[in-house]
Amino acid sequence: MTKADVVVRPTTLAFFGPLWCKLLGEAKARMQLYVATEVPFLRHEMAIDGVCMEILVEMVIKYEDNGLELEAGFYPEHKRSMATILFNDTKTFRSEIKKVTVRIVPFEYGLYP
Repeated sequence: MTKADVVVRPTTLAFFGPLWCKLLGEAKARMQLYVATEVPFLRHEMAIDGVCMEILVEMVIKYEDNGLELEAGFYPEHKRSMATILFNDTKTFRSEIKKVTVRIVPFEYGLYP
């Protein structure tokens, strides 16, 4: 199998162009802030159709207000895939928090001699 044979799915960042990747990166940061400060464990369907979509809409509006040209028709066609990317990133984000916690907590509580 060659690279040309690989089909890139719209639920991966590799599917999106540079400007969309930048937008999704900022959206991920907002989503991580939301998870860290508001609701740490989101339900899939509620998150996809709720907060993930809200953050995406905010980011698209921000980019358009700043004069950045997003491909016409691209967002409506792929918004669910983008929301899925944001939701899936929350799992990775929580995993990273757990890794840091596992290293810090034992020292903070004096569990190591």
